[in-house]
Formats: sequence, structure tokens, C-alpha cells
Amino acid sequence: MARSNGRIKELVSMYEENIKANGSSFYMEALDLLDVMDYYLQKGRGYDAETCLRHALRLHPDNEDVLLAQAYALKEEGNIAEGLSLVYALPNQDSRGVKMFLAEYSLMLSDSVAAEEIFQDYWNICSTEDYDVCVEIAELYLDYGYWASSLNWTSKVPSSYMDYLHCQELSAECHYQMGQYEVAIKILESILDVNPYDNVSWAQLAQVQYRIAAYREAIDSCDYALAINATSVDALRIKVQSAIALTQLDMAIECAKEYYVYRPSDYIVFLLLGEALLANDRLDDASTYLSLAGLQCPHEMAQDSIRIKTLMACVQARRQQYPLVYETLLRTLSLGVSLLDVRLQTAQLCLEQGEREFSLELLSEVLNSSNLQSEQVERVAILLCEHACYLLAKDLWKSLMRLTTEYPNLCPYIALAMYHLKDVAGYKLFLMLACQADPTLTQHLFREIYPGLSAFEYDAAADAEFGE
Repeated sequence: MARSNGRIKELVSMYEENIKANGSSFYMEALDLLDVMDYYLQKGRGYDAETCLRHALRLHPDNEDVLLAQAYALKEEGNIAEGLSLVYALPNQDSRGVKMFLAEYSLMLSDSVAAEEIFQDYWNICSTEDYDVCVEIAELYLDYGYWASSLNWTSKVPSSYMDYLHCQELSAECHYQMGQYEVAIKILESILDVNPYDNVSWAQLAQVQYRIAAYREAIDSCDYALAINATSVDALRIKVQSAIALTQLDMAIECAKEYYVYRPSDYIVFLLLGEALLANDRLDDASTYLSLAGLQCPHEMAQDSIRIKTLMACVQARRQQYPLVYETLLRTLSLGVSLLDVRLQTAQLCLEQGEREFSLELLSEVLNSSNLQSEQVERVAILLCEHACYLLAKDLWKSLMRLTTEYPNLCPYIALAMYHLKDVAGYKLFLMLACQADPTLTQHLFREIYPGLSAFEYDAAADAEFGE
């Protein structure tokens, strides 16, 4: 039988007093130590949980529950083979703990058929209908993304079950994950009708409302959850996201400050907030939250790390800190971004702020590089045209002209440049080549110069404008 929170806190106090007074020289029952270990795991105190498990193994080296706990610890560390060996060596292979471990291992291998066989075998040998087993199975299926299988096991649980509300929460989560949002909402509202002080269900309801873009309703549900439990991290997270969606950025910042106290490692929330603040030109606040996101983002999350650094470079560009933009984006080289793309990205951000000299130097370095890709060369031409860089970039256009034999897709851009540079001979030549190479792009680029004409009429229009 599950112990009350009060009893578990008593055990934790007893354990910690023993550690302080006696070091490792004290005795506690195996199940008591495992409850203390679970308490530490739930609080995110991994080192304390590991220490507690070591005490349990020293005092109860043959206890099957303790050995199972060790197997799970090995699994969490990635030592799955060692954990399996330990489980297979246990005398009672029909115990609930063994069956659940082996079934979860099957789910880890994406073998839901084998997992279901193990679950059914154990359920069939239960002398009485133990609905705790159904809930544990449903939770495992939920953890590994088997929503329909999880619902199948929650459906076995009668409404008379003592923790039926939790079973309904699992069902609501499954329907939510399957995109059945209205069903999930109805289940959660029925839970809250019975227990309006269930902060977990309020947070779940907020999550569903956020998914269907009912952001104001989501904030209201979060407020109910937080009024019941001010430390509800799920409610804080959803409130931040909903406030961002409604562009209520002051509210989002206040919630993010609270959220950081409990979940500083959740860099995605701070990334989204920083991005929204940047979009609203709140550069100081954007820099603060993008910096937080950067500090917490693991290096192996390469795409997210690139995104954070790029957004930070956007902040610096808007502050006209152009050398810093380049310096920041150079840090993405270790994440797989090429030097040429860093130079192109830097030039784009600086050109967007009207900075030309530094940008053109970078674009010149790009064109003078080896191993140029077609899309990189074309991007140089696009940037020059988008920002009307013609006279100042005359040398760059000459470099691009020399590349047209290898990259004929440049001709439409060069034709436009020649038009603005008033190089009539060059214009007529490259306009003809452009209409041959890509008439659709050419017509797009010249739509304001020759409105209403097709690309195949441009040669005649040019002759009429500049003479033959």
C-alpha cells in the first residue's frame, strides 16, 4: 500500500538524521530506504537517491525490491544490459517488478506486442483484480507513446477505484496526444466538477486549451492551478506560452521569472520568450532571455543552439554592434555551420540594418572562397538586389558576371544590376540570357520596370527604352 506523504517525510527525516549522526552505520528497512530514494528522485536529487540506494544495497544485498531498484538505476544510466542481467538473475521471475521491467524493456525496443504479452501474462496470474497494475501499465504505455494501448488499460479500471481521478487524467492525456481535444476537455472538466482543487487537472486543461489556440482560457486555467499550487511548473510554463501567443509580454516575463526558479534548465521556454521579445523590438529583454536559453541549451542540441545564437546576433545587429554579430555567428561553426554561411548570415543581418561596407566585405570574401555552392552564390546576388547594392557593389557584380558560365541562374540578377548601373550593353546581353535561363524569375524581378509585359517581350521593351 502506498504510504502517505507525511509518513514518507518522516522516513526522509529519519534517514537524514541517521546519515548526519552515524554516517553509514545505521539500519533501516529495505522498503523504507526505497521510499526515501523515490522521494529524492521526485525532487530531482539524483546524488542523494544514488547514495540512499547504496545504503540499501549494503544493508539488504539480497532483497529483490532493492535489486530491482538497482536495475532501474542501471537502466537510467544507460547500462541496460547490466540491468537486464540483474533482473534475469532474480529468483521470482513472475513478480510484478520483474514483469514490468521486462515489459518496459520491450517498449524501449518498440516491441509493443511483446510488452502486451508480458502485461497480459501478469494480469492473468493476479489472484485478485489489482487495478494498480492497470494504472502502472497505462502509465508505461503513455510514457512510450502508445496512446491507444494506454487507453485500453485505463478502460479496465472501474469508477470505484480509489484513485480513479488519476486514471481519468491518464485517459485525458491519451486523448490529448491523439488529437482528440474535445474528448480530453470533457474528461478534465468532469474531473474538476468532482474536485475543483485538482491543480494537475487544471494544468492539463490549460495544455489542451493552449493546443487549440484558446489562449485566454488557458491562462484562466493556469491561474486556477497556480492559486491551488503556486509551484505548479506546468501551469507556469503554459501561462508563459499563452501570454506570448497573446503578445502579453510583461505577463510572460513575470511568469518566466517564477518558472526559472523551478525549471532553469528548460531553455525552450526562454528561447520562445526571447524570440517574441525580439519580434517586438524589446532588445534588452530579448537579450536577457536568449542569454538564459543559451546558457541552458546543451551543446548536443545543435539546431536549437544555432537558433539561439542567430537570434542573439539579430539583437546585436539591431543595436548596430556589427562586429559582435559576426563574432556570435562564428560560434556556430562548432555546431556544423560552414564559414561561408556564417559570412552570408552576418551580411544579411547587417544589410537589414543599413550597414553596407562591412557587409560587402563579407560578401566579397564569400565570392573569393573555394568550394562555393550554387545556392551560396545565388544568395549573394539576392542580397545585393534586395538591398539595392549596385554602385557600391560594382566589383562584386563583376565577380558574379565571371561566374555566369558555371551558374547561369545568376543572369536575372545581373541583368537587374546592369539596368540600375546604366550599363546598356551589359544590360541587353544579360537580359537576353536571363529570359533564356529563367523567364519566371526574370519576370518577377522586372515586374515593376516592365509592368504588364511577359519576359519574352523584354528584349523589345529594352530596345525601345535604350535604342537598338
